[in-house]
Amino acid sequence: MLSGVSASVAAAMPCTVTSDIDLGRGILPFVATGRGGIEIERGDVPADLGGEGEDGVTYQIRDRRVLIRVPNGPRYLIERGQRIIYASDPDVGERETVLFLLGSAWPALCCQRGLIPIRASAVEYEGRIFGFSGGSSKGKSMLVAALAAGEIGFFTDEVLMIDPKNPGQAPLCLAGVTLPKLWGGALELAGVRALEPVRSVDGFNRFYADPFTRSSAATDHLRTIVMLEEARHDEAFSMTPLKGAADVITSLISSVFRPRFSTAILGKKALQLGLASLSTRIAMWRLVRRHDSSVFADDIERLKRWIHSTVDA
Repeated sequence: MLSGVSASVAAAMPCTVTSDIDLGRGILPFVATGRGGIEIERGDVPADLGGEGEDGVTYQIRDRRVLIRVPNGPRYLIERGQRIIYASDPDVGERETVLFLLGSAWPALCCQRGLIPIRASAVEYEGRIFGFSGGSSKGKSMLVAALAAGEIGFFTDEVLMIDPKNPGQAPLCLAGVTLPKLWGGALELAGVRALEPVRSVDGFNRFYADPFTRSSAATDHLRTIVMLEEARHDEAFSMTPLKGAADVITSLISSVFRPRFSTAILGKKALQLGLASLSTRIAMWRLVRRHDSSVFADDIERLKRWIHSTVDA
């Protein structure tokens, strides 16, 4: 069992967490010894919640309960933002159970606690978080892994949890998975070392990676979300601020992690109000770049200079 929960985590996530399964070194240690406010434990998980509510291919949502069923994999019951119960067949490895627990069940629990999940990987510099958002294959994990050198620290991979409260102030956000997950070919390009495989499946060529620098913060203030776009034809590298309220809100909406799933848990009105509040307190930018290994190192240097200049301004 992992141990140690920081004061900054307790401020944004006002509880401790107990777990009977090792969440791995790639996970921020929310977990504390003793009985905590959130419990993660093996137990009986129903195949169906019954009744009416929101149904997806892999989930059911009924009031304050969420059932997640991974095809041929584990099942999770998330209750009232306080407990995750997991169950899996004997042939499902612990690594897969933890992977989907942190990738799906944990975001669901955070939604139940009023946090907004944004599909983004992020770095931290001078107490400010810079998130990079985009769909699959946009290079989020590889970018932030490569940026994490020297004074820029890796903060989180894939999902950034944002607390929309504290109006008028920069919103707090929470790290989750504190190691990037990269496909084999991206490791060398990002210049990072491979650790253990993400899954214990033959031929699955994705690994947790060890960045040069990891942020020591468990929570911090969100400064910027950068929307990633692939350049067309001969478009050059460009960083452009989003200035119109409509563009900012639209970009935030498109960044929500599994939008139908998150909306059903948070509630449409709460999510809309939260995003509207965020739109007035963070900067939104659009990054256009080519997915070309020959210019990747130059792109990273440009981004480092941009992060430094943004904070120093």
